[in-house]
Amino acid sequence: MIFVFLLFLATITLSASAKVDPFARRELHVLFQKADANNDRYLDQKELKRFVDTFTRRIPRVYKGIEVTGDTLEGARILADELFKRADKHKEGRLSYKGTLVKKSDATNFGELAEKVIINLAHEVNEKPSPYAGVNPFSNMVYRQKRSQEFQINAPVLV
Repeated sequence: MIFVFLLFLATITLSASAKVDPFARRELHVLFQKADANNDRYLDQKELKRFVDTFTRRIPRVYKGIEVTGDTLEGARILADELFKRADKHKEGRLSYKGTLVKKSDATNFGELAEKVIINLAHEVNEKPSPYAGVNPFSNMVYRQKRSQEFQINAPVLV
């Protein structure tokens, strides 16, 4: 009977710690919307670095029990930089905030993904369960690299 009570108590404690105030989560999202410091409607590398640093440092305000260390900041910068390179299809070094009614902008799509990846990173560093467990933009990266290498090895030689 005591075991059942302790199990019940542990479940309540875990569920209470997992709850996030939606208003506080929204404040984190607004940080990305305000990342365009020079108001040119593009997110560039300088603005990206500032956004990642500010966003990562504010995660503990929303997700209790999370501490941001230097490793977390460095990892967030590296992940965000890699995601930025992938999202920058035109290799201009910037992403447009200009979207349409039908399609979100490249910067907005990037921002939503970067937020989730950085939040997951902070949780993993603190050995907590990730709130966005299904989000892993690098999951097929190894497979793509392997296929690319196979193609280079087996590619016909044109003379």
